[in-house]
Amino acid sequence: MKHYNISEYIDPTENINIYSYEVEEPEPPHTHEFIEIVYILAGQGKHSVNGIWYPVTRGDLLFLTPGQIHSFVNQQGMELVNCLVSPDFFNQIIHESNAVQVLSLSSMEETGTYTEKLIPVVRFSGHEILAVEALIKDMIAEFSEKRIYYKSTLQGYLLVLISRIFRALEENSTVTLDQMGKLTPELLVYIEENLNRPLSLQELARKCFYSPAYFSKIFKEYCGMSLTEYLAEKRMQLAESYLLSENWSVEEVCRAVGYNDRSQFYKLFRSHTGMSPGEYRTKMRKK
Repeated sequence: MKHYNISEYIDPTENINIYSYEVEEPEPPHTHEFIEIVYILAGQGKHSVNGIWYPVTRGDLLFLTPGQIHSFVNQQGMELVNCLVSPDFFNQIIHESNAVQVLSLSSMEETGTYTEKLIPVVRFSGHEILAVEALIKDMIAEFSEKRIYYKSTLQGYLLVLISRIFRALEENSTVTLDQMGKLTPELLVYIEENLNRPLSLQELARKCFYSPAYFSKIFKEYCGMSLTEYLAEKRMQLAESYLLSENWSVEEVCRAVGYNDRSQFYKLFRSHTGMSPGEYRTKMRKK
């Protein structure tokens, strides 16, 4: 069995490494000296932790401590984010001699309960998926760009991520959220793959076999915003990406994210960023 050393994967001057990739080959059982946080960005697969297999899909996160035996296989286009962290990095932000033990127990201190072992798989749901993915995206950007104070910023982001992990463990116990969690990642993928065209409440409700009124209700409960607000948010994020990565005109970007009404697009983009599309492109490309 392979054992991954900290020195192979983590720069000792940083004590953290974070990156995303698409899984192509199965990963055989292995252990490592570092803490590994794995988030499923897309697709489906199976992860084994200490001999127990867990089916995973978008929104699922695994918290793996040093010495645990871990392996995984891709079943359907699985894309991961790996956050590899030296225990020293946790020590710096938690100020304890045994950071892993503190992490294992700190979620129980506020509730007055106790477990012997941290649950290895956390299933985020609804708007928490969006919040966690935005947080992870920021972490990857900080690590790759290495701007001034990036280490301190990563420490702060990591504390927020840990808090969300523990919150999800406490809150994701209701039947309603558990049932919806099996559906929503697939629905969110469908929405993101079709942002370039109109998406109606009726179409999405039919895909879930719900009435439009009921679908609207549970979507807002699950995602923390209405379908209209969610579509606008995702389209503005996609527009930001196109403005920076493509040499398209603003009108072409507008159409590429599903808007035929230019004035509506401009209004939503300014509300989202505080700038017009042209101002955003100019300012961000100067950085």
